[in-house]
Amino acid sequence: MRRRSTWALVVGTAGFVMSVPFLFPGNSNAALPPTLVSDTISTSRPSVGANHTFLFKLAYAIPVSGKIVVTPEGSFIVSSTLNYQSFDLQTSGSSTGPFSHRTLAALPGATDDGVSVISGASSSFTLTLNSSAGIAVNQFVRILVGVNASSGAQGTVQIENPSSTGAYRIRIKMYDAGSSLISEGAAMVAIVAPVSVYGDTFDFDPPVFSNALPTGTIPAGIRNVEISLNTNELATCRYATSSGVAYGEMGNTFSNTGSITFHSNVVSTPTDNTAYNFYVRCADSYGNANASDFLVNFTVAAPLPAPAPSAGGGGGGGGGGGGEPFPAGPSSPRLTVSGTAYPYSAVTLLKDGVAYEAVSTDGSGQFLIVKTVPQGVATFGVFAKDNKERTSSIFANTLTLISGTNAVISGILVPPTVVMEKIKVDAGEPVLVSGAGVPSTAVEVVVTLQTSGLREEALTVSTTTESAAGEWKVLLDTSLFARGTYIVRARSVVSASNKSNFSKTLYLGIGVSPAADLGSRADLNNDAKTNLIDFSVLLFNWGAADPASDINSDGIVNLVDLSILLFHWTG
Repeated sequence: MRRRSTWALVVGTAGFVMSVPFLFPGNSNAALPPTLVSDTISTSRPSVGANHTFLFKLAYAIPVSGKIVVTPEGSFIVSSTLNYQSFDLQTSGSSTGPFSHRTLAALPGATDDGVSVISGASSSFTLTLNSSAGIAVNQFVRILVGVNASSGAQGTVQIENPSSTGAYRIRIKMYDAGSSLISEGAAMVAIVAPVSVYGDTFDFDPPVFSNALPTGTIPAGIRNVEISLNTNELATCRYATSSGVAYGEMGNTFSNTGSITFHSNVVSTPTDNTAYNFYVRCADSYGNANASDFLVNFTVAAPLPAPAPSAGGGGGGGGGGGGEPFPAGPSSPRLTVSGTAYPYSAVTLLKDGVAYEAVSTDGSGQFLIVKTVPQGVATFGVFAKDNKERTSSIFANTLTLISGTNAVISGILVPPTVVMEKIKVDAGEPVLVSGAGVPSTAVEVVVTLQTSGLREEALTVSTTTESAAGEWKVLLDTSLFARGTYIVRARSVVSASNKSNFSKTLYLGIGVSPAADLGSRADLNNDAKTNLIDFSVLLFNWGAADPASDINSDGIVNLVDLSILLFHWTG
């Protein structure tokens, strides 16, 4: 007996649409409830491949050797390479699962369901049940088509969306073994221009500068000085000794620059009692160069005066009279570090990987550290621990400290802390990500496929707002993710040009246990390099169970982790 169907269209949020048809048996007096059908697609963009997830509840059982035939309208294009390996057929007593997989093959058999595909513009596909097990009435049936299919083999082929926007019908029919129609329905999907999709692909803002060093006055007699600065993104920096020179016309490039955020160069300072000005401009990896100068300026002091001659002392014999003492030498360098972390949290300053000073933040998350430090080159790092004992990643900087100067590192945004409630989920299962950060500030949670690396386009960016207490949380929707391991990171965002470094890196497995890339994990401070800073961080956590520094995740930071770090060393 043929069943009639009605449907209602519901448009979802960015990235997918869902249509909700209802199937009724042909006899309006029958005591069967409406039967739900839906099709969720991974993208509504025209002329691109998309995953499909069909879900419907059976008003009537499909017997052994019965068939499910799905026919998209002609504007959908099915490739000739689409086969059973890009399909999953699942059943459950609930619309939310858990779902049981049925085994698929090219042809139906005693235990395998068969999948046949008609490709091209007038396409369809048929799933023929095996000769041993049908599907009972009131069961929910879910069909995955595309790279979201993962039972038996990982799907590789998707159905291409129509080239024109609009609403399109997809018909679903069910037959018994004799090809008699059992019931039918239709889903509608909307193909629309992409909206609310965030990708970290386009950047129109030039780098933002901070932390120019040295500043003030340095002692006389120093003939070579290292100048340095930080940028908020990976960049290549140049400088001139006069203002107003365009980036492309600057003849001096920093010796330590390019694909990093800390830039330094040794310059000549041949004359005492002289002010030196260096006008810096940088360009990021997208070619966005600064239109105005960033000034690094300091003064080489005048030479100390010669000691005064001793008084008297004319003839031979006894000792001469005492003269004036020599002037006091320059004082020890001073370091000032300030920024924002989380309210009433503990902030630790590291020097070459060793805890050097600890302070607490105030109610707005502000902190200030002032220390007299030894002269020389040192790497300083700052990290915070929130009120739940979760630690941030480390903000690190290498400085050349000179007697008589005050080095300042200011405006630090300590990266947020981040935890996940689960590290392995099924596709479509939501994941709660939370932590603490800069109070009343937005936070971005960036999720990237591990094989794409940290610099590739983000698959998803979820944004939320941290509370006045600094707490934040995001519920990640994994329904658009294929099977695999994903990198999850977070950062605080004050403005488009003022963002913190990324948090510690977490790994999320979709349909699989996460397998962390040891090369990426060896970069402990997430600056795209494995070098002395990462070595210092590892030494600071030596013998501890710190998850971020435990590169091989065996529960302790030890010689094995050091060996991995050295193997991936980039310098």
